[in-house]
Amino acid sequence: FLIGKYEIRESEAAKIRTIASKLKEAPTAKVSLTGYADAQTGTPERNYYLSQKRAEAVAAALEEAGITKDRIKVAYKGSTEAPYDKPEENRVVICIVSE
Repeated sequence: FLIGKYEIRESEAAKIRTIASKLKEAPTAKVSLTGYADAQTGTPERNYYLSQKRAEAVAAALEEAGITKDRIKVAYKGSTEAPYDKPEENRVVICIVSE
């Protein structure tokens, strides 16, 4: 994600569509999304908000691609739990969990 933004870039949207396709092939699999923001810009409150909106944007994209809401778990960590303090932290981590 761009700094201060939560809109999904087209290059990343294609990756999300690929993930959705894989999830459709495994109907019992679930997906866990965790949003992050970097601490270099913005307040902790703003970064928490951004991380929430980013995770929700990815969840919405998965839903638009046909993944039901009950298969998606959303979490957000802001900038306080990011392992690095770099712009690369402006991201959503996607974990697929099979049952």
